[in-house]
Amino acid sequence: MLHMDNSLNIYVEFINNVFDEAKLKLNLSSDSALADWLGVTRMGVSQYRAGSRLMSDWLLIRLCSQLGYPPSKALSIILKHKPIKEEAKEGIRIMMDLVKGKK
Repeated sequence: MLHMDNSLNIYVEFINNVFDEAKLKLNLSSDSALADWLGVTRMGVSQYRAGSRLMSDWLLIRLCSQLGYPPSKALSIILKHKPIKEEAKEGIRIMMDLVKGKK
């Protein structure tokens, strides 16, 4: 179980909001249908919602893209609020620069 500090709470709240919006926009009737769409188990969705398991960055970016969010939105949330190693944060910063058109 992950320790839920304020930053992780913000990340989990974002995940839950994205999941709820996805269910509406993609006409999915349940978390089980969302899990099928994502290609994960229903248990996985429950764990992501509870914050006991961290969602794949690429899966979150893919879902946000389907909802019309710019990739930088998901990358920003991951960078600021997901507990990840510094090396991974540097990779995300590079991706954000690429998405924003910087080199």
